[in-house]
Amino acid sequence: MWPRIADGDHILGTLIKQINEYRMQSLENFLIDLWVRPTPAARPVINRRGTTLGFDEYIFEEFGTRGKCMAVRICSKGVVKIWHNGCFSRVSSYMKHLQPPVAWDDCGSVPENELKLRRWEQQSRWWLANGKKFRVLELPSEIREVIYGFAFGAKVEPYPTNRSRRLGQYTRPILARKPNSSLLRTCKLIYQEASNILFMYTPFYVEHFGVANALLSNVPQRCSIRQLELALTHDDFFRMFGGKPDEHGARREASRTSTALRRMKLNRLELKFAPPSLVTASDWLDGACQKTVVDWILDAAWPTISGHPVQICGYVKNVQKRAFEAACLIERKRFELWQGQNLAVGGDVGELKDYDEWLAEMASEEGGVRLDGKDVEVIFDAGHTTVTEWTPVCLCKTPCLGGQWDPEE
Repeated sequence: MWPRIADGDHILGTLIKQINEYRMQSLENFLIDLWVRPTPAARPVINRRGTTLGFDEYIFEEFGTRGKCMAVRICSKGVVKIWHNGCFSRVSSYMKHLQPPVAWDDCGSVPENELKLRRWEQQSRWWLANGKKFRVLELPSEIREVIYGFAFGAKVEPYPTNRSRRLGQYTRPILARKPNSSLLRTCKLIYQEASNILFMYTPFYVEHFGVANALLSNVPQRCSIRQLELALTHDDFFRMFGGKPDEHGARREASRTSTALRRMKLNRLELKFAPPSLVTASDWLDGACQKTVVDWILDAAWPTISGHPVQICGYVKNVQKRAFEAACLIERKRFELWQGQNLAVGGDVGELKDYDEWLAEMASEEGGVRLDGKDVEVIFDAGHTTVTEWTPVCLCKTPCLGGQWDPEE
């Protein structure tokens, strides 16, 4: 029979405390779990007053391994030590030789995001228990860049704190996904290094027109961003690029945000279209034909995003995706060719706005030609420059609904 563990086992409590302290103070071994219990043949340890403090032998059992029996004694000042490697020493000397277990069964079942959160929590507990300063600037620059990238994550969803009232019900979810922007406030050097990782390699993900407007209104910030993902509603796309018809069927002008987007130097611009819905923010889009509305948006967006490296995704027909991305690729190559010729004659690289001015000048001159020898022409035309219907009626074989969406039709 197992010996009865008396209430208030001082030796067992001290051993568990030493185990937890070492786990929290060791970055390599904090995943190790040890279960401690007295052996069947253990004898009670009694002090001079006759109080039972615990037992003289305990079993230390690690997850997945066979338990090991070790003698225990109380030294001066109440320090508890175990017999290990031919002498009595603290539990930490024994745990240094243990290897963290690998839970292969859990690795495939636990989502990657949850595993990352667990590691962050364990690292945070280790940090608080360790109580030492972590000098980031003493690390090599390559490791610091990895830390910055890990801190910001795969994507950044900006949150305009100065305009939070305009977001209404969207304030809390966006705030919950706010990136670790406090890292940029550490010092000037870390700001320079971390901001380079943030703006050059991290995509900025935007779901609301108000956020996009606030993000692109900041000129230094807008000039630094290299990857932008716009996952707006249909109505927000029309607000940004214009093209939303009024009562008379005339197109409205593009917003200032669209002009700011034209001035950006992007390495990737992604447009993500929302699914069709019977209920939308605008009544005229309720149950509208998804293909027709996407055509209108792409036609309105073309003057703004042509020349950018564009990708479209979401609820869009494959035919639309291939045609529009191919047209954007052609215009991108022409823009890069124009930049190369500018550099060859000793000029500046030039931006898309400069390229637009050059195109307008070439079009106004009689006999103007393109860089590739072709006449000035419109590369993309969705065929909906004149809106003939107030509500885009769906005539597709498969209705434009989220559950019945067929991108190949």
